[in-house]
Amino acid sequence: RSKTLDEKHAYNDDMFWNEQLAVRINKMQEEHEKSKKVILIDKKTKPQINSPDQVAEYYELSKKLPIPQRPKWNHHMSPKELQDNEKEDFLDWRRGMAQIEEDEGVVMTPFEKNLEVWRQLWRVIER
Repeated sequence: RSKTLDEKHAYNDDMFWNEQLAVRINKMQEEHEKSKKVILIDKKTKPQINSPDQVAEYYELSKKLPIPQRPKWNHHMSPKELQDNEKEDFLDWRRGMAQIEEDEGVVMTPFEKNLEVWRQLWRVIER
């Protein structure tokens, strides 16, 4: 089966966004190396929280971190329309997270910045 023009455009669009993501991940890793606090981290590298004040600060900061919600959709929407809505909402969420990063002096891990990670989570939750 040959690919339709829409499928080829979607593939090229995905390739473009994957390249953009790789560039951003590299930049994030460089920023992380410059040592800001990391909020969302894997279980192997837990933050060093040694005092009740640090626990309170960490808790207050975690309450500011929203989880991106999948935009409303229905079965009559085209895949492109759904993807465009997801990208738009995700970019709005990312702008808010970037502001939190700047204001609080923290760095989010690349996983939180990856739309595909959230898409997979949304689909698993919907099942």
